[in-house]
Amino acid sequence: LLISSAKVVVELAKVALIQAAVMLHPSFVTVDDIKSVKVPIAILGAEIDNLSPPELVKQFDEILKASEVPI
Repeated sequence: LLISSAKVVVELAKVALIQAAVMLHPSFVTVDDIKSVKVPIAILGAEIDNLSPPELVKQFDEILKASEVPI
């Protein structure tokens, strides 16, 4: 079982066990994960990242902007 620290952070953010979150290189985080986030979250991706490419990070950003979660 391979779990990234970003995946742990997003799981905590989905059940609001933390007040805010920051993820670097959000490996193994999915669009569905981001749709379930309940706390403010910052996502910092890399320009070259095979597991979480910039296009995916941009999609995460768009989902968060459209949600009711303050950013």
